[in-house]
Amino acid sequence: MIYHLLIDRFTGDPHAKGRGFKGGTLPGVTAHLDYIQKLGADAVLLSPFLRTAAYHGYHWTTDGCEIEPRFGTEEDLLELITEVHSRGMKIIADFVPNHCHLSNPLVKNHPSWFRHDAQGKPVGYFGYREMPCFDLDVPEASDFMIGMALRFCEWGFDALRIDHATGPSYGFLLRLRSALREQYPSVRIIGEVVGAEDFVLRDTTLTLFRQRAKSYGLQEARQMEYIGVLDGVLDYRYYGILYDFISRIRVRRDKDYDAVFRDEKLNRRLRRHFANYPPDFHLWLFLDNHDVNRALLLCHGDKVLLQRAMDFTKQWSRPFIMLYGTECGLTNRRPLSASVPYDDEHVRPCMTW
Repeated sequence: MIYHLLIDRFTGDPHAKGRGFKGGTLPGVTAHLDYIQKLGADAVLLSPFLRTAAYHGYHWTTDGCEIEPRFGTEEDLLELITEVHSRGMKIIADFVPNHCHLSNPLVKNHPSWFRHDAQGKPVGYFGYREMPCFDLDVPEASDFMIGMALRFCEWGFDALRIDHATGPSYGFLLRLRSALREQYPSVRIIGEVVGAEDFVLRDTTLTLFRQRAKSYGLQEARQMEYIGVLDGVLDYRYYGILYDFISRIRVRRDKDYDAVFRDEKLNRRLRRHFANYPPDFHLWLFLDNHDVNRALLLCHGDKVLLQRAMDFTKQWSRPFIMLYGTECGLTNRRPLSASVPYDDEHVRPCMTW
């Protein structure tokens, strides 16, 4: 089990106002490792921790590997990694190679490292101008980003979660994997593969992708594209199958949920899904994350159903990611809306210790 946390919100002040930083730190995470381990976690997945313009860390602003001062120091990071390993656990970094913040010196100093549209304007992540996207097929940009990833491995991380892995090309991801495999053969690279591909597919690749999409469905096809490119993916297809099933469950106090999850159609559908991948390709299962509705909301507010969904997910003997606070009932009260700016704040509250 992998415990996924946002550094700023895990030990931040739940009474702090606004959408910004709330005071969570790397030493705060270290201080709660006993708590995390007692939950049964074997690993910790950290949100991005480099110098950043936003609390979540995805708007990184450094042209090196400087730690965000509000989170702590490099010494604090190394102490956390050491303490995790001393417990026989692993630690995973959220690595963000697709984009940075507009204030990053790289944008001004190396404009050719970034993607531009037909009109010569920088391409922004999901259209947001303040998050310019790298062109990691530019050799110098590729070398820089791979160098950053190697530094993460040098610090001692056991795996990298590649944020928005559908942005960088297959070529870059293959170079990244090869470079890490050469120097740190035990480190695994797991991609967040969901949504449309950002880069332009070659005609032959596009044809194969369309064939797969027709046979397996769009999300399954996207995930299958990364077999041989990455070591695994966050399994959004599992997430979709499970909640498609749960959405049709009528909540009753006398419900025999153990019998519910023995549903043969559900289990057959999942076995068929898992069979699409070779044994050495990792599928990391999850019930929620920091970008989607909290699991308790999707389980109709029924904590028993949530627990049974967790038990059902763990039975597949695959890595299982649990978002911080799921264990104590953190949830959003209404579904997230893509049309509401910063609506994801509702699934990212501070823990109340």
